[in-house]
Amino acid sequence: MRPFVGALLLIALLSAVGARHAESQELSVVRIGMTPVETEAGVYYAEELGLFRKAGITIKIQNFNGGAAITAGVVAGDLDVGAANPLSFANAVLRGIPVKAIASGSLYSPKQPQSLLVIAPDRTPPKASDLNGKVFCGVSVGGMDQLAVDAWMDKMGGDASTIKFVEMPPSAEPVALAEGRVDACVLAEPVLSAEIAKNQVKPISKVYGIAYGERFSMVLFFASNSWLTANPGLAKKFVQALTDGQIWASSHPKEAAVILEKYTKIQLPQAQMIVSKTMDPAILQPIVDAAAKYRLIPRPMNAADLVWKAP
Repeated sequence: MRPFVGALLLIALLSAVGARHAESQELSVVRIGMTPVETEAGVYYAEELGLFRKAGITIKIQNFNGGAAITAGVVAGDLDVGAANPLSFANAVLRGIPVKAIASGSLYSPKQPQSLLVIAPDRTPPKASDLNGKVFCGVSVGGMDQLAVDAWMDKMGGDASTIKFVEMPPSAEPVALAEGRVDACVLAEPVLSAEIAKNQVKPISKVYGIAYGERFSMVLFFASNSWLTANPGLAKKFVQALTDGQIWASSHPKEAAVILEKYTKIQLPQAQMIVSKTMDPAILQPIVDAAAKYRLIPRPMNAADLVWKAP
């Protein structure tokens, strides 16, 4: 009997291995390029919750420092999905790059702002006019941070035409402020909360909200037109899993913070995720309009032209 039982066990084991192999063979691979920041963290949440696998998808995450390399990878076919801020994405589309937005990352909320204008902790908070002629910093020249600063300066009584804006990674901003190399910076999560907790920076304004309004997309997930044409069903499944992950995070901020720390190595008491359940052009239009006003895109445009119309 023992050899017979052993044979049965071996058959069961091989069947289980074969089933798992068949399952892995059936999963569709989606290669995604992104930066390890909270506004894009819906990918992490969906992955950790098993939502992509449930949808028949295996994701392969590649981290980048900026959106230009991600866009190039998507267009070249080295990536299937990318993440970028709405301003750089609008510029790409207006330059004729064949891509469409398929989903939004986290939305801005004045109650949970994910980017703030900060100064050195020992400085007295200035008025916008006090910052005329001063040096600001953010993650990219000509990007969302610079556009927010320009609009904030003009709306709050300063003169955006007089300032200098320099590019700097978030981790370097507190040091630059402390050394006096810059006067004010736009700093984003998850670095923002960590530096405030350590008293390394002092927030002075919800600069994004003043510049763009109270509800807009902080980041877009996008794909090439050719990939979307070839994989409309897969794109829909990806978007649904991503959205479900973001919805979960918005109602489980403490648990989401644990996942965020795993991927970004930054500890927060809770995550901040404001969800858009659909890819609504209205959450992009304020940024597009501001970008056209400050000539950071070549012409005005309808934000609906950025969005994929799923079949």
